[in-house]
Amino acid sequence: MIASFKSAYGDDKLYAACFDSLDEGEEGYNAARYNSEKLSAEDKEILDKADRYISTHSNGSVPPILPNEMVDEIFETLFGDSETAGSSQYQAVYGLISKQLYSQTFSRELIKERTEGYSRNIRRGVTDEYSLKIAELMMDDYEKVLEKEENHRERYDTRYANNFIGFISSEPISYIGIFLLLFSSFSAELQSGRYKAFKLTKTGAVGYSSYRIIIGILQAAVFFSVYFFALYTAVILSSGTKISSMPMQYLSGFELSHLPINFGGFVLRIYFMKLSFTLMLSAAVMLLSMVSRRIIPSAIVCLIPLAAPAALSRIDISLNENLRQMMTCDIIGMNNDIGAINIGGSPIDVAAVFFIAVIMIAVCSAAAALILSGRRGFDA
Repeated sequence: MIASFKSAYGDDKLYAACFDSLDEGEEGYNAARYNSEKLSAEDKEILDKADRYISTHSNGSVPPILPNEMVDEIFETLFGDSETAGSSQYQAVYGLISKQLYSQTFSRELIKERTEGYSRNIRRGVTDEYSLKIAELMMDDYEKVLEKEENHRERYDTRYANNFIGFISSEPISYIGIFLLLFSSFSAELQSGRYKAFKLTKTGAVGYSSYRIIIGILQAAVFFSVYFFALYTAVILSSGTKISSMPMQYLSGFELSHLPINFGGFVLRIYFMKLSFTLMLSAAVMLLSMVSRRIIPSAIVCLIPLAAPAALSRIDISLNENLRQMMTCDIIGMNNDIGAINIGGSPIDVAAVFFIAVIMIAVCSAAAALILSGRRGFDA
């Protein structure tokens, strides 16, 4: 994964040199802004074509390199009068930079258009109570976002940050780690008959099981935390610590997010979301290990809760979108654009609902495993 950050978008040193040439104080900011606005006014079709190409050819980690003819078309639209037009190598890099600067340039314009729409709805006398509440919430949040963005004039190299968010939203490694650590938590002792002996100890079978569950959850939490922050460290080493202060709306696809936080705060937010989901899966796997009683059936059964999120995210079935996002731990969907869910006529942060739900499931799974452990102490 760290290597993928470094290999993104071709020659890293050339890309950095070209990017820095557009970021020399106010002049660099205005040049980048002018060229991106030129694209929006004259020919957004080429940017949409690049978006479709990237989404179609993405392998889940490193964004694909755009074809030379597409890069040339972007470059000609954006930088046709640039002094660097003589170098095809620089053309390709500047074309990719223009794609990257889109989110940073247009976030404010898109948000202002959105807030004007909400404002018009309120002025026109919309009577739906939930619509009014969500409009007020979004306008309050957007006001904070705009204030944060107005204070930023720096151009951020978001390649590694975008790679990180895209990868961590769909990575399978944490699920594989949970499976290897916990699928035989209780089945080995149950199959061998050792579990019967625990009822004779001072703590008993339930006490032993409680210790095992706590240790298992801690193992999963430590594994995921080390893995997650190792990836984030790669972003910091590649982009510098200043990337943490970048408004999260500068990330690709998050231009209309209403969360008034920076990239560092967003990383912490998705860390706790993914961690809570990890703890829920850990408790579920240990419960199934207790139910299965034998190692091989346990391994097969424990794959179900780990494979279910990936399957649900790819199968086209009729599900409420918020429910699908929570069941698959879709951190992009839950934090992008309007990240609220209608509960009792009030807009509630979908991430907060998700966090409460998965923690409750984790606690219930652990409690069920403890209740079952008392019976297994006698009939193992």
